[in-house]
Formats: sequence, C-alpha cells, structure tokens
Amino acid sequence: MQKLTNPDILFPLYITLLNDKDEVLETQYFMISGSIKKNLQTKVFLETDIKNMIQVITENLNTAQIVLGFMLDDKKRLLLN
Repeated sequence: MQKLTNPDILFPLYITLLNDKDEVLETQYFMISGSIKKNLQTKVFLETDIKNMIQVITENLNTAQIVLGFMLDDKKRLLLN
C-alpha cells in the first residue's frame, strides 16, 4: 500500500458455471472498479473494502457450481509468489 500512487483500481474477474459433472457450461468476464480510501492528513492509503454486485445472466439452468476467479497477467502473478 505504501507504493500505491493511484487510488482507483480495477479487478478483472471471471465466473465459470459448471454442471454436476464438473463440466464447463459457460464463462463470463467482469470488471469491478473501486477506489482505495486515503487518510487526508497523513496522505497514507487505508485498507478499504470494495463491494460490488455481479449479475450473472444465463440460460444454463442446470448449473450446479460457480467458480469465481481473478484474471492475472504474468507481472501480477509474480506479485503473489
């Protein structure tokens, strides 16, 4: 958080719908946006909850499971290791 310069962030994510045999029925992609709060006196970014609602519209009524994941490029994946 100390190296953060821009309070606006984007979360690219996907939702995959599976049937009861773990077969992929459909994948949908979303972009969630938000802003990280900043202490106005110290200019330090604060831990912030980003809340958003995702609406999945599908004709696959036999969906048994939903998998939610974040899409990462190689540069972002290195941050996790």
